[in-house]
Order: sequence, then C-alpha cells, then structure tokens
Amino acid sequence: MSYDEVKRIMKDKPTTDERDESGTYLLQYDVDKVILNFDENDKLTAAIEGAPQIAKQAQESIKKAKKESSDNRDKLIGFAQSFRRKPVEKLQKMSMVYTSEQIDNSMYYVWDTGEESVGKLVYVDDPEKFTTVYQYDENGQDGMLDKQLYSGRTIMDNPTKVYIYQ
Repeated sequence: MSYDEVKRIMKDKPTTDERDESGTYLLQYDVDKVILNFDENDKLTAAIEGAPQIAKQAQESIKKAKKESSDNRDKLIGFAQSFRRKPVEKLQKMSMVYTSEQIDNSMYYVWDTGEESVGKLVYVDDPEKFTTVYQYDENGQDGMLDKQLYSGRTIMDNPTKVYIYQ
C-alpha cells in the first residue's frame, strides 16, 4: 500500500507528516491514534496501533514483497545453473546469442536472458577449467561482474550418446 493510498483511506488530515533522513515517512493521526511508517519507495512498512486494517495490509504487502524477492532469486539461480551447464563449445558456436571476450587468461561469455527480473548473466571460464556464473553489472569487476551465482568445473562438451541396438 502506498503513501498516497493511505492518505486517501484515512480521510482526516494527519497531525504529523514528515520524512526523515533515511527517506522514511512518518504519518501520525492524533497522538494516541495511528502512526504509520513508509519506506523510501513510499510503500507502507508499519502501522503501530490504532489502524489494524492498515497494519494487516502492511504485513500482507511485506509478505508479498518477500515472496516476490524469493521467487526472483530462485529464478535467477535457475537461469545461472542452466547457463553453467552449457558446454564451452556450444557457447563459442552460438556467437549471436552469447557474446564472448577474453580478459587476462579467462574467457567471458555474456548472455542476455531476455527476462527483466534476471537480466544478463556472465559465464567466466578460467584457465584451470573452472566456471563461475555472475550477474552482469557494467560497473562491476572487469566492467561486467556483479554477484556470484554459481561456480564449478567447466563442462567442455556434452558426452556423446552411444546407442546399442540388439
């Protein structure tokens, strides 16, 4: 629930309407009645006594935000694991999908997932045949690395499947 939505619902004019240095709003309605806190994005984070319906909505909003954050994290990890499983040869053959660059002795492959919540991922293959997948950040290390999402041995090629007919 947003700052403006709460002001519309409460109808009365607040006795205190302040924003502190952290960007958090404090709305207070009559000293003994209702105190509401908002974060820097103007989303309700707390309703202290006197506003049970708003407090409940604030708690539901916080739960929803945490779930969305958790879901996005799971999705990001899933994409990172999928990217990590791609053999180096496949990444090199598909240069239209995966851009590559050599920095020092490591190869960097960048994949734009097309998912807004995931963004770009960077697959780093070092000379010791160790792979690390990061979130992309143009201001990060080497001009592209952000949070590490996965690390493990490099997959050189998918094993050839052998079919035996009897």
